[in-house]
Amino acid sequence: MVIDCVIIKERGLVFSTATGTVTDALAMQHRDRISEDPAFQSSFWQLLDMTTVDYFKMTSTGIRVLAERNPFSEGSRRAIVVDSELSCGMVRMYQLLTDQHAHDRTVFKDLKEARAWLGLPNEVA
Repeated sequence: MVIDCVIIKERGLVFSTATGTVTDALAMQHRDRISEDPAFQSSFWQLLDMTTVDYFKMTSTGIRVLAERNPFSEGSRRAIVVDSELSCGMVRMYQLLTDQHAHDRTVFKDLKEARAWLGLPNEVA
């Protein structure tokens, strides 16, 4: 699995793309890469494209730790794009563990709709 990440500081946006198999370790490496990047601010919004994820090998403990150590602050919008019921289910599990800010995260099945929710023009991300 690969999770690529681009921080677009002038837009206050983190654009992430996950492919292949998602594991606890790689998801946490991605989280650490974001939070340790000097360009990152916790108030940034995120567009996470998971449409090319094939499989999840994440544990409930891994999802819980990921939720507890979320680098984004309250009010930071996060659009998560999925194309399968499996991906949608895993994202919903994550949302349940971070439900205090659930209105800040929305799951989409269409990248264009996710961009619109974040107020991004179609050519960005």
